[in-house]
Amino acid sequence: MLLATASLLVWSVRRPVTEAAIARYLDAKGVPASFTGGQIGPRLMVFDNVRLGDPADPDFTAKRIEVRIAGYPLLPRVAAIRADKVWLRMRADAGGMSFGRLDRLIPPSTIPGVKLPDIKADIRDARIVMVTPGGTVSASLSGSGGLTDGFKGRAQVARTDLTAGDCRLAGTSGHMDIASVAGRLRLSGRGALASADCPQVRLAAPGWTLAALVEPEQLHYSGTAAITVAGVAAGPAAAGPSRLSMTVRGTPGAISGTWLAAVRGARVPGGQVAALGGKGTFAAGFGDGTASASGAVSFAGASAGTDALTGPLRRLAASTGESGALASGLAATITRAGRSLGGRVDMTVRRGSATVVTLTGLDIRAASGLALRQLSGTGLYLRDAAPTANGVWQLSGDGAPPVRLTATGFAPLRRTGSAQIAIGNWQIGKAGLRSARIDLSPDRLAIGISGLSFAGASLASLDAATDIDWTADGARLEAGHACIPLRIGAVRTDAVRIAPMAVSLCPARSGRPVLAVTDGKVVVAARFTPVRVAAETGAATMAASLDGQLVYDGELAARGQISGATATGPGLPLRFDAGRADWSVSGADAALSAGSVRLTDMARPARFEPLRLTGVSAALKDDRINASGTVRLAVKGNRLAGFTARHDPATGKGSATVESGLIAFGPDLQPYDISEALRGVIDNVEGKAGATARFGWSAAGANGSGVIDIPGLSLATAALGPVKGISGRILIDDLAAMTSPPGQQIKVAAINPGILVEDGVIRFQLRPKGALAIESAVWPFVGGTLTLQPVTISADSAKRRFTLDVAGADAGQFLQHFDLKDLNVTGLFDGTLPLVFDGANGRIEGGLLTARPPGGLIQYVGEVGADSMGAGGKLAFDALKRLRYNALALSFDGDLDGELVTAIRFAGTNEAAVAAAGGLPLSATGVPFKFNVTVRAPFRRLLGTAASFGDARAVIRAAQQPVPVALPGSRPDPVPPPK
Repeated sequence: MLLATASLLVWSVRRPVTEAAIARYLDAKGVPASFTGGQIGPRLMVFDNVRLGDPADPDFTAKRIEVRIAGYPLLPRVAAIRADKVWLRMRADAGGMSFGRLDRLIPPSTIPGVKLPDIKADIRDARIVMVTPGGTVSASLSGSGGLTDGFKGRAQVARTDLTAGDCRLAGTSGHMDIASVAGRLRLSGRGALASADCPQVRLAAPGWTLAALVEPEQLHYSGTAAITVAGVAAGPAAAGPSRLSMTVRGTPGAISGTWLAAVRGARVPGGQVAALGGKGTFAAGFGDGTASASGAVSFAGASAGTDALTGPLRRLAASTGESGALASGLAATITRAGRSLGGRVDMTVRRGSATVVTLTGLDIRAASGLALRQLSGTGLYLRDAAPTANGVWQLSGDGAPPVRLTATGFAPLRRTGSAQIAIGNWQIGKAGLRSARIDLSPDRLAIGISGLSFAGASLASLDAATDIDWTADGARLEAGHACIPLRIGAVRTDAVRIAPMAVSLCPARSGRPVLAVTDGKVVVAARFTPVRVAAETGAATMAASLDGQLVYDGELAARGQISGATATGPGLPLRFDAGRADWSVSGADAALSAGSVRLTDMARPARFEPLRLTGVSAALKDDRINASGTVRLAVKGNRLAGFTARHDPATGKGSATVESGLIAFGPDLQPYDISEALRGVIDNVEGKAGATARFGWSAAGANGSGVIDIPGLSLATAALGPVKGISGRILIDDLAAMTSPPGQQIKVAAINPGILVEDGVIRFQLRPKGALAIESAVWPFVGGTLTLQPVTISADSAKRRFTLDVAGADAGQFLQHFDLKDLNVTGLFDGTLPLVFDGANGRIEGGLLTARPPGGLIQYVGEVGADSMGAGGKLAFDALKRLRYNALALSFDGDLDGELVTAIRFAGTNEAAVAAAGGLPLSATGVPFKFNVTVRAPFRRLLGTAASFGDARAVIRAAQQPVPVALPGSRPDPVPPPK
């Protein structure tokens, strides 16, 4: 085609040709030219060193051109052309094809198209340079044959660099076979690129093939083209062998056709696609730079890494146990869906003054059954990466909650439209969600949750709304310039109901939002107004006020106060009130400090006086919890104990120690200050006592042990009188059951229930259900021993029986305890004293002491006062001045705190002379006597005033006849002597 243009120099001159004529013709056309005529004749013209166009930058050069003329002289025409060493430059752009100044030699009717002349051409070593908007292509050409039909040649494209949009095609090379058929050119060839680089895209070993049919007269072309690559890398994404093939039709100014793409082994961060393909149509205009493409893109065998999504969900599930079922179920659904995905989407791309991408008909399905589909609408529309969504999309299947996304002209960067996400009913085991809704507009976000349940707990509702703002480039997002109101519905479990509440999250910093995201950095700074949290259980009602503030700037830090905490109720054994504490969170660590709470016993009567826990602190650090505090009397403030505790949430193991130290009892602290129930039971306590308890727990259960140390205590009791010198250490092997090993021992220096017993040793064991097993209890007792027989005391039995054994008690030592100066008794006594306690009341039932054989001696040396006595009484007192007894028994019955009946029976013979009856002046010894004496008196008063028996006449009178004896220390009415 281009050589035919050169032949017009001859064909247009229909008269004899000379060099001068040719020069004048070209000059008239405005085409500068230079050549030398090697041979000019009517049938053959030879031109050497031809140069056409600007002398400094010609458009055409040739070393030699031979032109053969046929039909001379009538109808001269060019029959054949032979050209050697030809160089031709042309330009192709949106305006068509141009040969520079040579266009002036082409008849106007053939512009912009060029009709192939019907001549034969023989081209040797020609080079064609085509200048295009994407770069300059240089090709060498050789061939021969008829230009309209039968020409065959090959063009070899030299290695060159081209650009296409933002892409650079370096080292483009290849070859092209050219053939003419019926006035058209057939082009076929292939080539390769050294490299193809687009922004963030690199192609490995790209190649191309082309098969085209060119119609020069219409400047129209059609054909097929394909680009193949061994691999593609685009940032962190990559793919294996890929192919893009096209059918093309167009002109130098525009192109259109169809495309078919196939990609194998695509990989992106966190996932891969086994096969990705698509097909559709395209069109482009080279002049205005517009382009468009549309079609359907599909993929199969895709897998996605889900750790980024499932990791936090699984950690949440692990830390919340059964309550994490929804998080765990969602994590499992995402994991299954990520293993095998396939789908399709219809895509349209238009590029002009802006790049517009439209995605519609989205349909993604996982092998697990999870599916995401577009149900209606025009889809997702992106203009220069600014999205607009319009339509309805639905996510469902594989146990996932039904999720529907509805967008109405939602263009967040342009601040128009709205979007809603609706989540339907979802149930996994004991966890469920009735519904949830998220409403989003360009400047506001609202969230509503209804019917959330997990592990027996439920949240009726949660509603929140906030203003939002962001920049068009997405570099900054802010939420909560004003306070964010939260409305929390009732929370219920099987045991607890938390009342609905409302709280506001407000900016912590003036002029700053609650949430700010800048260049990917998240900052939260909020304070929440005091909120009263109230809860109810079947046994109690609890409430507290909570306030504080939190900051997140790469790490969470929060702090605040709990105040006015209370817990009370008819089923609660204790009332908690006036509770307060400071709380704080720093990163993964949390703490309570300066905590205190008042404890009041709700039993009536109260088992202990009000207590206060003070200095309570608890810290969660390095996934461990440590706590400590002090127990004090609420009113007097005395310290009773301190406690420390530690717990490992990961293993569920922990331990605690409660240690009182030695508590000093005295005028400032008495047991009734701790428990009013002890008033009158234990009084006048002096000394120190302390206890240490250690607890341990794990998933298998809890256990505890302890030690009670009593270095020395003295006290007074209602039942036993004064008790002095209590000492010992008691080991507790199970605090929950309050049991001890056998053989626990305490010492009692002295007990004085009226009769002083000293240096007692008591061995015992604490048994389950509050039982006390006394193994032995022994006291030295007036030369003998006083022993408590083994007995088990049950906590749930109000009536308790004890038996005291008396062995080898010396009567003389016994009387010394009562300071009876006028009465001497010798002998040893044995016996038992059965004691029965019913609550705090005790009594002796059938107590009996008897003298050991051979008996002993009774001597009464006090004043008798014979004037007021009869003869019998005088006789008895005379005998008691020295009576050798061979039998003596004392029996006891009655209340320890009431009247005790004591029967004294003894018999023997006198060793001191007595006067005979009837006033006869005779005296005798060895006379047998038998005494029966019954004494009724309050036990402790009787023993406590035994020394007042300086006048024993009332006892003697009682022996003469059964009349009651007055209380010790009183003087009975005179009784006439027997006749």
